[in-house]
Amino acid sequence: MERIDGVGAMLYYLFEEPHRRAVVAMYAFDTRSARAVPATVDELTDYVMTQIGDQPLLYRRLVPTPLNLDNPVWVADAAKPGRGRVSARTVRGAGTWDDTVATLAAIASEPDACEVPLEVILLDGVNAHPQLPEGAVVVALRTDHAAMDGTARAALERQLFTPEPARWQTQPPVAYTDETGIPSRLLIFLTALMLMLARIVAFVRLAGEARRIGKETEKAPPDTWVSSALDTGPDEPNRVNEFFTVSLTTVKKARAAVPGATVNDVVTAAVATAVRYYLEEIGELPEEPLRCFIPIAVPAASGRTEGNHITRGTVPLWTSIDDDAERLRCTHDSIAAVKARVASGPQIATERAALTLFAPLAARGHRRDTVEGRGANTVVTNVFRGPQPLYLGDARCVRTHIVSALNKGAPLSHQVTNLEGELMVSLSGGAGALRHPQRYRELLERAFSDLAGLTDLVRRPA
Repeated sequence: MERIDGVGAMLYYLFEEPHRRAVVAMYAFDTRSARAVPATVDELTDYVMTQIGDQPLLYRRLVPTPLNLDNPVWVADAAKPGRGRVSARTVRGAGTWDDTVATLAAIASEPDACEVPLEVILLDGVNAHPQLPEGAVVVALRTDHAAMDGTARAALERQLFTPEPARWQTQPPVAYTDETGIPSRLLIFLTALMLMLARIVAFVRLAGEARRIGKETEKAPPDTWVSSALDTGPDEPNRVNEFFTVSLTTVKKARAAVPGATVNDVVTAAVATAVRYYLEEIGELPEEPLRCFIPIAVPAASGRTEGNHITRGTVPLWTSIDDDAERLRCTHDSIAAVKARVASGPQIATERAALTLFAPLAARGHRRDTVEGRGANTVVTNVFRGPQPLYLGDARCVRTHIVSALNKGAPLSHQVTNLEGELMVSLSGGAGALRHPQRYRELLERAFSDLAGLTDLVRRPA
């Protein structure tokens, strides 16, 4: 009986409603010169089975351990395995870009989202020109964050979509041998009891390791919380979403302004810049820097399509700095310092110890951070796919974005990935706090341009 990892278990228990674990990734494909694109739900079903028909996530679902005594476990899915995971939705209204975005948000909020860990959904009725090419085929992957993080989802994408045009009609379906049964609740409970001793031993070992590392390393400075007008209210149930793209050439120009700066540094500095612009415009800019959550990867097997191998870091969001170059430098230094502290400090061992025994309690603590004490004003996540294109049959992907329902009170979120030479940026904020989402998107686009312009200033002769 296979359990999910501790971080996945924490995420499973974190969200008040199961559908809020759902992550919906949208992929739009240009069909104008395509001849072998699966454009109907039956064709898409056949395509999915030829590409990932042997993917265990298509045949399994998660169930909790009775009394939350242990992490959720994988069981066989008898309700809609395999081909039953492919379906279609009709875009609301006239099929415009706004209608498409609203439909994606609705898919993320459907009550049965996350009943299974992976679904493939065809969007019918898309008419989102000029944001998408005319006749574009739009496919969504709805995944359960408890089952996979962004890196695992990107690996799954590379299995489902090909790096070159594919004549999928000539390929046979991939066979899957199901080795997972449907155990009774009693068996799940008894198995959890049997594993309890081993989990206690692991907890003691990891807790001891965390204490030893803590004694040998310098303690992290205490975090300070500064509220802002962009903070989502703890009971805010509604989110607003915006999307845009930015050239990686622009990001590379910004990186060149600060030696050693990474793409993640530039993205986080751009967020700090846009938040500063936005709060200045509404007359609500605090004097102190705000805070930003960033995910930090922990070692894991490459190519995995399941699991959550991440921890969380909190960095200053340097909204208090007026100079763009200094803001980027401080962002780079802060992120590097936090990652180094996490890598050498006790945080990872402490989290592993806690999640070995107390995933539900850890989830409760994270939820309390969100709705009570807060921990950050914004979140920035980055998952980079690499330079390879994505094809659905012989139709090339031209745009991809992410929509998540998230918990009530979740902070302003920036989910970033890349598609060939562009960054795809997905924004999500509480509707009551981010009252002008289009304006914030415009300011974030401007922030990337302003940071890219730093290179010209550096090179300009005195």
